[in-house]
Amino acid sequence: MKRDELITLIVDQQAHLAEELTEALKPEVELDEIDFTTSVHRAIQSHIQVDYNVCFISDKFPMEDLETFFRDFKKLEKKNDPPCVFVQVKEKLDEKFDPEPFKKLGFSAFITRKGTHADKEALMEALKDFFHEHEIKTRTFNAARALNIWLSEIDRVARDKRRGKEAKLNTIAAEGISRETQYDEEVLNNYFRELEKKLENATPEESSHINVPDEVLKKDLPHLEKDKYSGASSRVWSKLLQKHGVKDLKAHQESASEESEPTASEAAAQEAEPPAEEDITGNTENPVESVQEPQAKEDSTGAQEPAAASE
Repeated sequence: MKRDELITLIVDQQAHLAEELTEALKPEVELDEIDFTTSVHRAIQSHIQVDYNVCFISDKFPMEDLETFFRDFKKLEKKNDPPCVFVQVKEKLDEKFDPEPFKKLGFSAFITRKGTHADKEALMEALKDFFHEHEIKTRTFNAARALNIWLSEIDRVARDKRRGKEAKLNTIAAEGISRETQYDEEVLNNYFRELEKKLENATPEESSHINVPDEVLKKDLPHLEKDKYSGASSRVWSKLLQKHGVKDLKAHQESASEESEPTASEAAAQEAEPPAEEDITGNTENPVESVQEPQAKEDSTGAQEPAAASE
């Protein structure tokens, strides 16, 4: 733990307990931002003003005062997460000591002023939720920072791809995200919430499409084509966008489609072409099919008469 992470309140009738504990618990637990008060009644006021991570209370206070303290503390309805850990500090831990009545009050651990190895283990166990929550916050922060790097990397590759330049993703940030989010499901959930927020607030970049005029292409500049620049210089690409960029690619494509349609002079030339020749029946579709063969006539008996030869 870093020194600025464990916010501490020490309650004892003698001020030297703060100094004793600070030295005795090092290096496993380092206390910092230490506040001190001489009574449990003043301790309530301190808890109103500060969200402490751990509160050490001397065993010099009678049970009646402790009962009043915890009753008043519960009325505060503190929302700090993880909640404050209450530790009773004793001169020594007797084998006959029964911790159950004190646990029912609100104490989570019992240590001596000497800060023995057993004391440190008991305190670390009581603070495990704090350490775990702190680790979640640290890893969530790291994952969010890696996310910013990862999104910037994706944008960079996308910009290079749009301008025709081969680009490869640097996956270091993605590997960092994977490592941090594997620690706890809460870190993963926090990461997805941050990602969703980033995507919702993201604004699309202006089109990076260019339409280079033919007179510029004739100069045969390196890496420059009609609609892309695959060179390495971002400065050159920025200048090309400023000068030849097409903001609305769809509109540009529709305009190009319209240009492929016949011009007015071409349409007029098409209208001036002579129509197809008509046959004697006026049918312009197929003059050959319009000629009909003479049909035989039936007499009153039903016999057919030969068709008259055409003159």
